[in-house]
Amino acid sequence: MRWISGLRARINGVLAERKALVYLQKHGLTLIEKNYSCRVGEIDLIMREAETLVFVEVKSRQSDNYGTSVEFVNGNKVSKIKRAIANYFAKKNINPAMISYRIDVVGLDEGEVTWIKSI
Repeated sequence: MRWISGLRARINGVLAERKALVYLQKHGLTLIEKNYSCRVGEIDLIMREAETLVFVEVKSRQSDNYGTSVEFVNGNKVSKIKRAIANYFAKKNINPAMISYRIDVVGLDEGEVTWIKSI
């Protein structure tokens, strides 16, 4: 039965990422890549807003009994995202000093979307 809860969590994650993607696209962002993964971490969505690369962490919660989704993006998670961004830049031969980029969080709580820019 444990695999069922894992499968349910993965399906919920995919649906949340899809909803976040549609939401961000409606707000003018363009998708570059989904689910970038490397040995140091993962980036859910990589998008572009004008000349800025936007690295997006998507979090969802079915209830807020233990806090909202965005509250679960802590310092440890941000550190992993930053390491994954550094890996992405290295693989793509991008000099981070030469471009504008930021980390955003999109939280989905009981169907409501919260978008926090530049965490």
